[in-house]
Formats: sequence, C-alpha cells, structure tokens
Amino acid sequence: MTKRFLPIWAITLSLFFIAESAVSQSGGRQIYQFMNLPGSARTLALGGYQPSLSDGDINLAYENPASGKSDLHQALSFNHSFYFSGIQFGYATYGHHLEESGITLTGGVRYINYGNFDQTNELGEITGEFDASEVAVGFTGSKQIYDRLSLGAGIRYVQSSFETYVSTGLLFDLGALYEIPKERIFISLVLKNMGFQMSRYFESREPMPFDLRAGISKRLKHLPFRFSVTAHNLHRWDINYDNPDAMSSSFIFGEDEQEEDPRFNAVDNFFRHLIFSGEFYLGAEEQFQLRMAYNHLLAKEMALADTRVFSGISLGVGFKINRFRIDYGFGRYHTGANANKFTISTNISEFKKSIL
Repeated sequence: MTKRFLPIWAITLSLFFIAESAVSQSGGRQIYQFMNLPGSARTLALGGYQPSLSDGDINLAYENPASGKSDLHQALSFNHSFYFSGIQFGYATYGHHLEESGITLTGGVRYINYGNFDQTNELGEITGEFDASEVAVGFTGSKQIYDRLSLGAGIRYVQSSFETYVSTGLLFDLGALYEIPKERIFISLVLKNMGFQMSRYFESREPMPFDLRAGISKRLKHLPFRFSVTAHNLHRWDINYDNPDAMSSSFIFGEDEQEEDPRFNAVDNFFRHLIFSGEFYLGAEEQFQLRMAYNHLLAKEMALADTRVFSGISLGVGFKINRFRIDYGFGRYHTGANANKFTISTNISEFKKSIL
C-alpha cells in the first residue's frame, strides 16, 4: 500500500512547492484569472467554489477532478455568463467513462471575451480598435481507487490575448475526494491551477492563479438539505489587501484614532478563507433545488464604507424538465456589478434509451 501511494504524494508535493514558489499576494497580480471564475450556474450560486461534491453534475469535475464517476458517462453541459460591461464568459464540457479501466474522462472549453476597446495614441486620439479574450482547452481524469477515496488530475492549455500581447500556458489540477456514505459526507482537497507559461506577454514571468482548496459537505438525514464549507487560498494565511478606506486616520487636533484590535483582524482574515453554502432538494424526485451561499472575502473586498450592498451573497435555482437540467445562478458583487449565469445539461445516453 505504501509503495502504491508514494509516487502520487511525491508528485503532489513536488507540484505544490513549484506552484507555491510562483504565487504572489492577492489583488489581481496573477494571470489567467478567468480560470478561477465559477464555471456553472450551480457553482456561482454556491459561492464560487464547490470541490466537495459528486452527484452526477459534470460541471463539478472542473472544481475537483476527483469528482468524476461513471454517472458522468455521455453527460453534456453548456454554461454562459453575463458579466459586467458586456463581458461574455462560458464553459462547455462532456464526459466519458471507460468501463474496463474504471477511469472517467471529461473534456471542456472555457472562454471569456472582454469586448472591443478603443486604441489611442499618446495624445488620446482614437486610432482604431482592439479586442481582448482568453480561452482554455483541456480534460480531467478520475478513478475510484478504494471504496471511499477517489483521485483525479486535470490539464489545460490556456491562451490569453490582449491586443498584440499574447501569452500561452499549461495548468494542472490535482484532487482527492473522500466519501462517507452512511453519514452522507464528502471531504475534498484540491490543488488548483498549478503550471507555467510557455510564452509571455513581456520578458518577465507572471505568477499562475494557483489556489489550494479544501471542503466538506454533508447531507442532513431528516431534512432535504445539504450544507457545505469550502476553504480557499489555504497556501497563504494573510489574504487582506491594502484598502485605503480601512487605513487609520487622525483627528483634527492630531490625535490618532484607536487602531483596531489585531485579534479582530485575525478572525476576519480567517473567515475570508471560507465560503458557506446550502442546497435544498424539493419534489418527489428532488427535481427542484434552491441554493444560497455567503463568500466573506467578496463581502469584505466589495463592501462600501457607509452603504450596505450585500456583497458576497449568491442565490440560485435548478430544475429538471424531461431530459434536461436547467440552472440559474446569481452573484451579488457590488451595487452596479452582479453576475448572472445559466446552465443547461443533459445526458446523451437518455436519448438513446428512449429511441430503443
């Protein structure tokens, strides 16, 4: 047993230290950030990340490559988001299960288009237009190695184009998912978006959007409800950023204001790593679902000093019509910036069964 696990964990730790060396502080200093956007409406409604669940939703394979199982065979899903200022973001994925080897494969395309921009010279005169877009193509593979433990890995090729500046790279995911069936519990660990640039925008190398995530979800026994707690950015304790509104100021007579208790800052920083989400299952066959989540990091970073904007709250709904699953997710980012996402999913094998 030791010999079987040693290569896996040796590779995992090696990739982790490689990724850790390329990580900088938060605040938009990493490239390929669209890789961390929620791929499906369900994920958006559950706070942005959901690595600790496996229930036949093929979109979860992007969140954790270990969540792929045989029920994803011939599953198909299309996702599209309407973001701010006309930004279009989408994700399409397909699954296939290899019966002989027990490996489940999923392939997908993720894209984002930022629209067209005016090109100007040093005097501010418009000389033309340029566009900006990014795309990622890749696949994941997962296998259940024991009754309760599944492991998975993913690889993606990324191309980012901003006017004449182009960068390409390879990103890798490693994930583990542990299930306790009697307790209806899933526990997960994911190393997300490790990798390197193959070509750069400039001569300097930019850091990858690496994230170390873990999560736990539990389905209640006597209530059709599942709650989840997801932790992100676990490789870095302090994920605060320099907010001018939070800086201490002085009174008119020169006396400094009393600084905040460092214990409060530590507690606040701790909760910035966490996302709390819940999902209600309604109907005789649980064909209708209600979702909600709270992301404390978004709530703090998007908050206004004197106005309550309810940032960090997300909601969603999902329902099944015949052979199709339709989901809608809403994310509250700011007073003038909300995210809306739609997902339509199906399974090709169900159409084959009806024809036969």
